[in-house]
Amino acid sequence: MKNSKKGFTLVEVLASVIILVLIAGSIVFAISFSQRVVQENSVSDAYAAEVQAAADVIMTYVNGGLTSGYDIESQSQISGQSVYRNAEAGFNPSIDDIQFTLIPESSGSGLYEITVRLYYGPEHSRESVEMVCFAHPNW
Repeated sequence: MKNSKKGFTLVEVLASVIILVLIAGSIVFAISFSQRVVQENSVSDAYAAEVQAAADVIMTYVNGGLTSGYDIESQSQISGQSVYRNAEAGFNPSIDDIQFTLIPESSGSGLYEITVRLYYGPEHSRESVEMVCFAHPNW
């Protein structure tokens, strides 16, 4: 007599289940990884927008005739606290505030190079966002 039973063996079913689990696991890993990347980029983008806004304000101060970092720092006070810190002595990674430098161009053009930097993140792995722009007094 001929055995006419058709179907899958237990080994074949287990192999297909294992393959499906591996595929599902890799999909979950890829989604969680991409979500983490998007989250990290959105934090960085938010700080970059803050640096951009600060650079715009500092450029406005320079265009209005303020060409001293200390004058800009004192003009940017809210409730006695400086919003923008003059980093003439160097940028300090331990400060969470927006820091900037204001350097006159050596070519005599009257332009000022403005570097704005913001540090963020935990103390052991600080990151920063920086923007460099130029402004001219009395524009």
